[in-house]
Amino acid sequence: MGNDLYLILKYRLNPEEARVTGTNIREDKIKDILSEYLKTQLGQGEDTRKAEEREDYTIKISLNLSSDTFTTESNTGNRGLVTGIVMRSLEILVIEDSAQEHDNYSRITQTREEAGKRLNSGHPFS
Repeated sequence: MGNDLYLILKYRLNPEEARVTGTNIREDKIKDILSEYLKTQLGQGEDTRKAEEREDYTIKISLNLSSDTFTTESNTGNRGLVTGIVMRSLEILVIEDSAQEHDNYSRITQTREEAGKRLNSGHPFS
């Protein structure tokens, strides 16, 4: 049946930013899917390949629903770096606006500064 669900995560180091640039996952389920992906990475062992050093990383995570298996493609060079980027992205992702239409496109974005402003305002959803 192939890869039923997917998301493309773009992560920038400076200024730190994480956003989903393409997906067919409902916005309210994206963080759940990313959390489940991270659970599957526990106990995978060390990846000794050299991690790519760059400012911008792109990670595509696909979930085959018929076999409940995840696959990834990235420009990181290393599974450990993918896991670290996904972990950090979970902390800083916020749904900016809904771009999901008939083509199931969704955009999520937040910078560290935006997160701090929301937290400092006393209301995380303002």
